[in-house]
Amino acid sequence: GLPIRLALSEGQAHDITAARDLLTGLARGQLILADKACDAAWLRRQIEQQGAVPNIPNRAGKKWQSCFSKTLYKDRNLVERFFNKIKFFRRIATGYDKLGSTYLAMVKQAAIRIWLRFNESGPWSLGQLGLNSSAKITSMDSPSSLSLRLAALIIGGGPQR
Repeated sequence: GLPIRLALSEGQAHDITAARDLLTGLARGQLILADKACDAAWLRRQIEQQGAVPNIPNRAGKKWQSCFSKTLYKDRNLVERFFNKIKFFRRIATGYDKLGSTYLAMVKQAAIRIWLRFNESGPWSLGQLGLNSSAKITSMDSPSSLSLRLAALIIGGGPQR
């Protein structure tokens, strides 16, 4: 997965708090994958109002069950792969930064390197690769004492279905 937007929030904040800002300006028909923690009616409405399609698993015990595709949800592993890639950058993995702004700057620099590696090793456009335009949202705890959460909107996916 390739990052589109990155955001930093407080470590004690829920994943869904960063979703509001990250999920603006979505493309019509874009598929949004999120984990069960992001199963909220207001988030689904925000995604649908922009013409995108949410594919979020339902929480247990919910009265109203929205449609959900397990097959499409499998592409969400690209998000986990992105977070695994940025952990190879020592400064991010160890969390020596004292300020959230410097930590986010280093994460953005790592994201740029991931994009550059992608562009150097393949065709110039995602369309040439046959990637779908789905997006995923997730977060990762910062390893530092800052107690931050990093959220990312990732583009990409497998071959189009």
